[in-house]
Amino acid sequence: MAKRKQHKVGERFEMCKLIYEIRESASCEVCALFIEEENHCTDGYGDNFEPCSNINRDDHKSVIFVKVGEAKD
Repeated sequence: MAKRKQHKVGERFEMCKLIYEIRESASCEVCALFIEEENHCTDGYGDNFEPCSNINRDDHKSVIFVKVGEAKD
């Protein structure tokens, strides 16, 4: 299996016509993938997004994905 690209803190990328920014964070609370009411990550197995845990990232930083906009067609 090919290794998934890891964006650096501060970088933006497009996924499913949405634009996300990588931000360093020790908590999942404001991550776009986190459902607070269910205490659950919608990408818990890392099937669609890159790793967010400092254990699995090359830069050893814990990050969140923040939705910052929508992609233009």
